[in-house]
Amino acid sequence: MKIATKRLLLRPFSLDDIDDVHAYSSNLNVTKYMEWGPNTYEDTKTFVKSVVRNHPNPARLNHDFIVSLKDGKVIGACSVNFQELDKAPSLGWVYHEDFWGQGYGTEVGYALLSYAFKTLKLRKVYATCDKENIGSKRIMEKIGMRFVEEKECSSKKMGSRIELRYELMALEYNLNNHKTFI
Repeated sequence: MKIATKRLLLRPFSLDDIDDVHAYSSNLNVTKYMEWGPNTYEDTKTFVKSVVRNHPNPARLNHDFIVSLKDGKVIGACSVNFQELDKAPSLGWVYHEDFWGQGYGTEVGYALLSYAFKTLKLRKVYATCDKENIGSKRIMEKIGMRFVEEKECSSKKMGSRIELRYELMALEYNLNNHKTFI
């Protein structure tokens, strides 16, 4: 499945994307607030192969998309990820730093909400970010997600930190008349 927005195309990963994915996934600035990275080339290759292999499975837990400009230039990736199929999934995104601050994250956020609520027919989604990750926090706010909680957590990579959680229910999405260009 491909999703077109005003300026972007969200499409399935292919093995041809390894170098483009590695361009952002190996960057310390990009992966600073992620539980993974910066990636080695082998890490990136393993990840992309896994996503490509799992894509045809209709019962997959992760709905991953490459994000590209309309001219095909890969600028990042996004996803709807289930920990368990009977629980609300998380939305996620990551972009090459050359494309930060241009509204692409917000555009993709709206597209992910539309995909989650209109295509997957979900009742609720959530997203989290490190409290210091102002860019992701702003995306969640701009696309109408509601702040739910701030909690202390820790990870092997980042140590002790504060995580913010935002949510949106399908009912809220529909009542707010979300407009997306898909």
